[in-house]
Amino acid sequence: MENRPYNSSQQVYDVYKEEQKRKKNRIVRQRMIIYGSIGIVLLLIVVYVASPISRIRTILIKGNHRLTNQEVLTSGKVKVDDLLLFTFVKSIEKNLENNPFVLEAKVKKTFNQGIEITIIEKRIFTYRLDTEPTIYFFDGSQLELTEKELSYLISVPYLNGFHDAELLDKVRLAFLDVDENIFHMISEIHEYAVSYDAHLLRIVMQDGNQIFTSIISLKSINYYLEILNNLNVANSCIFIDELSGSAFSTVCPEDNVILDENIDGNIDEPSDE
Repeated sequence: MENRPYNSSQQVYDVYKEEQKRKKNRIVRQRMIIYGSIGIVLLLIVVYVASPISRIRTILIKGNHRLTNQEVLTSGKVKVDDLLLFTFVKSIEKNLENNPFVLEAKVKKTFNQGIEITIIEKRIFTYRLDTEPTIYFFDGSQLELTEKELSYLISVPYLNGFHDAELLDKVRLAFLDVDENIFHMISEIHEYAVSYDAHLLRIVMQDGNQIFTSIISLKSINYYLEILNNLNVANSCIFIDELSGSAFSTVCPEDNVILDENIDGNIDEPSDE
């Protein structure tokens, strides 16, 4: 019998149907592979999420002094037992730096399903209650003072006066040159008018002494302990001369009394140490 090419329309249709069937089978196999892979991945995710190894076990917090650990966690929107897979360190850092008391935050994941948070808190300069209750930070920012923030003000000096923003900024910058250990000994900062300086600083120390100094000579209070030793006084008023930097003690003036710039007293030079 002689072999002839398939040239009838039925034969062509049969070949087409066979080709379509093979193509459909390939698509079915591909879909089965895809769906099977997705199913395996979903199963692994479910197993992982249900497993303790998927959760944050420990959170170590460093650098907080005024903020409590819980306040740091609340600000960072992170907690123990959160899923590590969906814990993003950059997001936590951004959340923490939105806290007005946080200057900088660094977050990293550690071994054994841990999170380490290191923050740098803003240094609080002072606070006022006489007009609008406000907290002032050394970086120049400020925050409305509410009852919640009162607990943060331990060892922070109270401010009275200096309502002019430009003048207050000069005072803030001047206090940046004051040693922290001396600054923490300050209880109150007052604007005090005298005949020779309408914006004299009256600084009340925690030990009861008062220091009167200009903004320019404020740095001299870094010698406060030495001045006390030289003058041998307690609960006294100490004036620091702007030109010489020398200090002398005298009877404390009454409030709202204009002082004479030539007031006499015992003058001692602080040493250069």
